[in-house]
Amino acid sequence: FNGDGVSDVLWYNGTSVSTYLLNANGGYTWRNVGSVSGGNTPFVGDFNGDGTSDILWSNGTQVSTYLINPTNGSYTWRNIGSVSAGYTPIVGDFSGDGTSDIAWWNQSTGALSYYEINPSTGNYTWHNIGAVAAGYTPFVGDFNGDGKADIGWTNGSSLSYYDINPSGGYTWHGIGAVSAGYQVVK
Repeated sequence: FNGDGVSDVLWYNGTSVSTYLLNANGGYTWRNVGSVSGGNTPFVGDFNGDGTSDILWSNGTQVSTYLINPTNGSYTWRNIGSVSAGYTPIVGDFSGDGTSDIAWWNQSTGALSYYEINPSTGNYTWHNIGAVAAGYTPFVGDFNGDGKADIGWTNGSSLSYYDINPSGGYTWHGIGAVSAGYQVVK
């Protein structure tokens, strides 16, 4: 959250938000970020393209971000918009432009789309990706080394991923079988 190249820790207790800014020597600096109303779930990504982590807040229907100032920890609140109930956000740079985007997955219907975030305005362009069969759980990574995020899927017995087309759609890649009892670590 401060752009020094060392991972930091986000703390959230349902209303208060703070960070541990870790340093290479094993120490940390605690920084109060602020508060958010209850019922929100935080997700981390770089939503304004400044190279530092920001916080996405989703309460099931409304989506907003805290754009963190890496120098002093203050934030600028930015409303992104609304999403239909039942959708879970998945954060990754699906367009490959260096800014985090938000994929939306509906576990009940399998529907999958994403918001390509404009880092300057916070506005987004909606792209339909497609759907996934029932019983799968998503995870994010760059599984083919092309510099943009892909969405991996597992159902407890197999593993595959969607190579997301930045303008919509995907190419499916099967990876293989998974032994019973194993889970993806996110």
